[in-house]
Amino acid sequence: MSQQVKEEIYLLLETYRKISGKSVKEFTANNGKIGCSVTSYRRMGHQGVSDYQYLDLLDFHQKTYCQTIPLNEQEQHTVRELHQAVVFYRYDTCIALIDELTAQLKSSQDIRVYLLWLFLEELREYFESINYLDEEQIRAYLSIAHLYPAEIKDLIEFYCVYSAQKVSRLLMHEIYQNTEIGYSKFPPVVVHAMAYDFNYEEFERGIIKSAGLKKQAMETDNHVLLFEYYDSMITYYIQCEPDKVKDALISMEELINKPSFPNAKKIQFYNNAAHNYVFLNCFDQALYYFERYLHEASKLKLCLDGNIYTNIVFCKHMCDMPYDIDLEVLTTNKFYSLADYYLYEYFMEQSLLETRDKKIRFIRNKIIKHFSKDDNFTKYMVRLELMRIIDQSKNLDLILQTM
Repeated sequence: MSQQVKEEIYLLLETYRKISGKSVKEFTANNGKIGCSVTSYRRMGHQGVSDYQYLDLLDFHQKTYCQTIPLNEQEQHTVRELHQAVVFYRYDTCIALIDELTAQLKSSQDIRVYLLWLFLEELREYFESINYLDEEQIRAYLSIAHLYPAEIKDLIEFYCVYSAQKVSRLLMHEIYQNTEIGYSKFPPVVVHAMAYDFNYEEFERGIIKSAGLKKQAMETDNHVLLFEYYDSMITYYIQCEPDKVKDALISMEELINKPSFPNAKKIQFYNNAAHNYVFLNCFDQALYYFERYLHEASKLKLCLDGNIYTNIVFCKHMCDMPYDIDLEVLTTNKFYSLADYYLYEYFMEQSLLETRDKKIRFIRNKIIKHFSKDDNFTKYMVRLELMRIIDQSKNLDLILQTM
């Protein structure tokens, strides 16, 4: 057994273990039966055990290993169809193809096929209910993506980067820094990578990615890809060509009103448009889209973070509108950062912060103190609030320098 084969088997087994949520001890023994010792399993990662121990552990889990993934012609054809359906974001078609493919793969004992089957079951949940992978799953699936044919690798990377965006910005940054995903040619991943480049001020790299993407979307009548193109370009426009933002948003709204446009992308538009209108200081329009996002996401029973409530309260505050505070938001909703958490608390405690000095002290000691480098949107909201309550520009400049 070659070193490469040993590495692949161990990587597949380790991915299987992590996705199963089992400790090494649980994974190597069950009901008094032992697949291998914990020590031997740990040594597998360094090819420090004999060939038969890899095969014994596979057999213990009733799995086999083949150096090339054993997919028949029909299964390969279905994979290609699914790959194309994802390019066009045809969610209903994706679900039907996944159902067809998982039915075909379910009886296989090959470990690589089995992990593909598990992945497809998760991907189906994304298209049906907008469910995302957790961090453990993202890391596990990305670690074996290179062991699959190009179309399957694209699907894994697609689902993982969009999930990572929901899990944490730090995880997404880590993925782009430590993998080759930023160089993917798969259109749904390319538009995501574009936005990442623009967010981290890699403007030239992002523009290179965008070259030809709009033309491809228009020539193939791919409305969702065109929508994603505009969504990524807005990140660039806000920083470099702000006069183009509104036109791009109008184009996107026209696209989401096309027949059969995916609900997931409509919700994405409401959320992103709201953020963009805040950057344009159009708080009434931002409020409209934040509330649309909250309404539509609640209808689909999506898990909402606490930031949406902060954003709505902020927009009402900027529009001098009355707003309600829900104390439960602080205890039941996850915020992106402590700065976001304390910004919501700041609005909650307005009646206690009756003087300008008290407000400034709260902002400096609680919110600014907890800023992270990725809190750009929160920093912008805090900057606007400080401009409202500080009438001496010198004092304002001193505080802004600490942000």
